Amino acid sequence: MNLKHRHIIGICLLLCGLSGFVACTDESPELPRKEEDAPIFLTFQADVAGASTRGAETAADDRVEMLRIVIVSKATEAGTGSNPADTKWEVEHNTCFTSVGPQRPLEYTFKVAADSRKRIYLIANESGLVNTEGTPLDFSDEQFIPDATDKAPVDDHVFAISSPRYPYTPSALPMTALYETDVPSADQITNGEFAWPNPLYLVRAATKLSFEFTNQSTRKAVTVTGIDIQQVITDRMYLMPHVNKNSEDKYWVVEETETDGTPQYASKPLVNQDWVDWMGDEAQKSNEDKDNEWLTDYEVPDNAMPGTATVPFTSLSMPAATGTGPYPSAEASDAIYLPESKTVKAENDPLQLQEYNITVRTKEQATDGTEEKEKTYPPQTLPHLASLFRNTHVVVGIVFTDHDIECEVDVIPYSEVILEPDFGL
Repeated sequence: MNLKHRHIIGICLLLCGLSGFVACTDESPELPRKEEDAPIFLTFQADVAGASTRGAETAADDRVEMLRIVIVSKATEAGTGSNPADTKWEVEHNTCFTSVGPQRPLEYTFKVAADSRKRIYLIANESGLVNTEGTPLDFSDEQFIPDATDKAPVDDHVFAISSPRYPYTPSALPMTALYETDVPSADQITNGEFAWPNPLYLVRAATKLSFEFTNQSTRKAVTVTGIDIQQVITDRMYLMPHVNKNSEDKYWVVEETETDGTPQYASKPLVNQDWVDWMGDEAQKSNEDKDNEWLTDYEVPDNAMPGTATVPFTSLSMPAATGTGPYPSAEASDAIYLPESKTVKAENDPLQLQEYNITVRTKEQATDGTEEKEKTYPPQTLPHLASLFRNTHVVVGIVFTDHDIECEVDVIPYSEVILEPDFGL
């Protein structure tokens, strides 16, 4: 096994192709809620992140089965047809689409008011999402209207996890995005159409852990029977990301360097860059083995207590090694999807570096013919994993030696696409 220490809160962006979507509400997506003096057409493209490398088949955790698009609008101070002293947010569109055909990039056009600031919410795969009391999440218009603090109720929606083994349905992970832009006046727009310059992408509201195993022991055959992941949240997650800024009102990350083989960490503000732009840069650097930064300052829901997630395995067996490579290996067919977690190593650590452990359970048969025995290895710290922010994909490699195990981690991007939104996700 040759797992490289690459980090990336993997750009996580993945929108779902969405060809042939049809509305699942009675509202027409071409008509605004309120006719303005000079409406225009807002056009943007929804795209599949990494579609060019996946061929015709859509990966299970890239699948969009339902997409809600909500456009919230507020007239600018100079907005025509509006009272500059009364610039309230209004929902122009709140439309849900379901996929009915093959998936490919799809363009959306909405009739909206000009001279206004727009917030565009994308929420995928909302079906079945409930809060911690078991009530379905509310996506009515009122949930998207910002309050005096400029935050809408939907920004604080928390959804509960229904299964301790598979917290999310792998065929339809929740995904969300929020973009913001200013639409100019109608006389500044050619042919009455304002086209968004870049595709809009969704970010998975989940982390993903997958597992690979190698048996380098010549003394025993190994069957992996289970893994426990400690210090992770298993029961709830914010639907929309909650990323914080520093005292200078900038997003920041932790930069990792190495001195005499010892990792060193320091904070690094993102200058003229949104955190989601940074995610795109990290995805590219991860492909080049140059990434060394972590996003650690984000919020998880109140009362989200770290616990243990169990990953059971069946028939994941490896014979004893012959002493030379290639060594017997096995890869778990199923990944486990969990909410984003934030287990900080030191309570007062200003960098908020995180740490997570796993426990491996096996059945082992010695080559000398002695009886097969069950074994539970001591907890192993997952190395080079300073954060479990949403859309992080962690590949855990376990190497069995004659008497112990070694743990390696490769944190890889979900996608190769670099994101450059005007506002962020």
